[in-house]
Amino acid sequence: MAALQFRNAASTDWPRVARLLEDAGLPLAGAEEHVSRFVLAFANGSLVGCAGFESHGSCGLLRSVAVAASERGKGLGVELVSRVLDRAPAVGERREVPSRRRAIARAQRGEARSKRRCVAVESGKRDRQ
Repeated sequence: MAALQFRNAASTDWPRVARLLEDAGLPLAGAEEHVSRFVLAFANGSLVGCAGFESHGSCGLLRSVAVAASERGKGLGVELVSRVLDRAPAVGERREVPSRRRAIARAQRGEARSKRRCVAVESGKRDRQ
């Protein structure tokens, strides 16, 4: 695997993110408005992975985890999920994100699911594997 660079997305990244999501068969609906909360992975200047986070009141949604076919099976999905959850915003007194263990386990199995199940994680306490 080529050396990867990670960074937070900007609105100007949307066309490349949309292409990656479409290639992975993931929906675009609602993603663009949250692109600033995406983490992107690049190899040799090409976008090879993304993961996003949406805030909805007191709940958050991990969404749009996609990895280019050439980079699948190398742990990139797990790294993206971990990075996006680490930067997920605190919502009020608590931070609520999809179960970190489940999200990482799904990424390790190569599963892309759109379940919107959330669990509360107190700010400052992280569910680490």
